[in-house]
Amino acid sequence: MEEFVIDKQASIVYSDGLITKEKIDIMVNYLCNLISSYGTNKPIGVLINRDVWTILANLSCLKLGIPYVPININYPMNRIEYVLNDCEVELIITTKKVRNMLGKSRKCICIDDITMEDIKKQTNEKVYTENFNDVAYIMYTSGTTGNPKGVQIYRQSLIRLNEGINQIINFEKKCNIACLTEPCFDIFYVESIMALCLGMNVYLAGDDEVDNPKKLSIWLKNMNIDAVQMTPSRLQQLIYVDNALKCLGNIKKILIGGEPLNNNMLEILQKNKELEIYNMYGPTETTVWSSIADLSKTNEITIGKPIKGTNIHILDETMVEVEKGKIGEICISGEGVSKGYINQEEMNKKKFINYKGMRIYRTGDLGKKTENEEYVCLGRIDNQVKVNGKRIELEEIENNVCQYDDILAAAVVYYGEQEKNLYVFYVALKNIVAKDIKRFLENIYPVDMVPDIYIQLKSIPQTLNGKIDRKLLERYIESRRVNNISEESDDIEYEIICLIGSVASKLINVNKKMKFKEAGLNSLSIVKIYALVEQKYNIRFDDDKLRLNAFYTIEDFINYVNYKVKNG
Repeated sequence: MEEFVIDKQASIVYSDGLITKEKIDIMVNYLCNLISSYGTNKPIGVLINRDVWTILANLSCLKLGIPYVPININYPMNRIEYVLNDCEVELIITTKKVRNMLGKSRKCICIDDITMEDIKKQTNEKVYTENFNDVAYIMYTSGTTGNPKGVQIYRQSLIRLNEGINQIINFEKKCNIACLTEPCFDIFYVESIMALCLGMNVYLAGDDEVDNPKKLSIWLKNMNIDAVQMTPSRLQQLIYVDNALKCLGNIKKILIGGEPLNNNMLEILQKNKELEIYNMYGPTETTVWSSIADLSKTNEITIGKPIKGTNIHILDETMVEVEKGKIGEICISGEGVSKGYINQEEMNKKKFINYKGMRIYRTGDLGKKTENEEYVCLGRIDNQVKVNGKRIELEEIENNVCQYDDILAAAVVYYGEQEKNLYVFYVALKNIVAKDIKRFLENIYPVDMVPDIYIQLKSIPQTLNGKIDRKLLERYIESRRVNNISEESDDIEYEIICLIGSVASKLINVNKKMKFKEAGLNSLSIVKIYALVEQKYNIRFDDDKLRLNAFYTIEDFINYVNYKVKNG
């Protein structure tokens, strides 16, 4: 199918070199023929780390007219199996290592079995057969039942997205765009396939750069990047290691989205007078981004205006449009609205509704329309939150916690002033050790989405209408701020424990024997601690110590800092 044609000036740049448009076409043609040899038109699972082959696999599926299903290979196996079964995947593009984990019953194309000699041997003859499925991909997001939901995105919605974004941001041909996002996050499409279709050079960052904010800041400076897309969480990590954001000095355009942008971040970005700053808004169900705000010259944070082919409606509880300035639910109509959730008929009826003859998606976000026709997002109506840029519903975690033996009820709160944490409150028939619940959840969720703080209560507080009183739980967290420090043998040890305690969860009594994770520290707060320690003691962490799991316990961290202070 010719809807997703790579522009002749486009390329992919990665650690091993450069792939031109011509080579991309040859490799995609080879993969299309290989996929066709399996004779399937069912959705195809793509279980590959962020890699050149991820982009090629997605492109091949689009060319064949078969939906692709991006899945993070680090997800627990039972979550992977649920996704594969839910959308009836018959063929998976992956690696030999993952194939061995999946078992022999799964049909797999292993990218590490493919050689350039194999690709060169093929003729450029098109032997594959195109299908005509109107769905481009199925993206799985968090669900309230304890299982993820598969969002079916139309091919035409992606074409509309390409046109709509470029109409506002106007990417130039040969623009160098950074590709930093995980493939199972829908914004990956923007910095990969959309970029190639618009004639950009896609610079694929390595895992070292993506996982290490200090290395990422160096990579952004050295790679001559023109455009970058990132969540506020990733931006905050860069600020901690480069508070003036000098690493963005050469960048011309930045796309921020996936989470709310705050004024402090905006002010730092605006210090670069040449930088175009775009605040992006849109749920997965309306195809990546639905509206864009140019915040380059303003201190008022909005989500801007809808892109081409999209309309935003602010509706009250009775589905009546409210006046400008009044608050209601953000609902979206137009060409970006997805086909719906796969195998979720009741949820589709609830979230995708008819409004004045239009099919609209209810986002669950509160918002309002301003006098200058822009929109402002004011947060969630329900309890769906973003953790490290990934969407998750608090009820999903609660349902899964309640699957643990002897737990009668659970409530989850996402709370914090600057660095937020997931707090799990639970009621049980007997005392249950928090680490056992955490270990249980690690078999369900990716590591960075597993809560770190667990509090056993006698009962879960409720509102007058019988719902969990999350506000009361937040006040409970606030009132239980604990930061008692035991007597320490030297000043550095004491100071570091105090520093970690000031950043850590308000319920944690920090001590040096504690594991980093047990202090309720997330990736953002750990980077902040690193930056504060470097500044305080005038030291520099070795690159290999900037990994988020470099130190097992707080004592390991203290010993390392002591060594650097004494030895430089």
